[in-house]
Amino acid sequence: MKKKVLFRSLFGLLSGVALGQLIAIVISAVKGDGSFYAVIPELVNDFGGEQSAVIVQTILLGVSGAIVGAASVIWELDKWSLTKQTGTHFCLFAIPFTIVAYVLYWVPRSVGGIAASLIVMVVIYAVIWCGAYFSTKRKIQKINDQLHRE
Repeated sequence: MKKKVLFRSLFGLLSGVALGQLIAIVISAVKGDGSFYAVIPELVNDFGGEQSAVIVQTILLGVSGAIVGAASVIWELDKWSLTKQTGTHFCLFAIPFTIVAYVLYWVPRSVGGIAASLIVMVVIYAVIWCGAYFSTKRKIQKINDQLHRE
């Protein structure tokens, strides 16, 4: 189990950093002025320069990615109920991401901005969770059907 957590943490760290790059590319494309925005300008002001801001952003995204990656082993804890797995996994995803989004100025720094961000996260998480749940349920049904035919 420790090797799984370590491997998934490493994969999550790399995925978090890659996600940060993707977000920077999307933000730059949306701005559409031909410049590349590695970080939000406010973050540059907070950390005294673009290089420091990029380093902070990369570390935060890597750490939060590692947490989410490690949290994926929760789905393999057979002794836990699905509700407990889901709640714990969501918290291990939402709390670090909310903190990172706040620090990196990805969400407005207000109660309303954080609440809106959390609502979006809940909706996205619910859609992904339902997709995974019903996909797994379908696979189990196929296996059961095959077993009953034999």
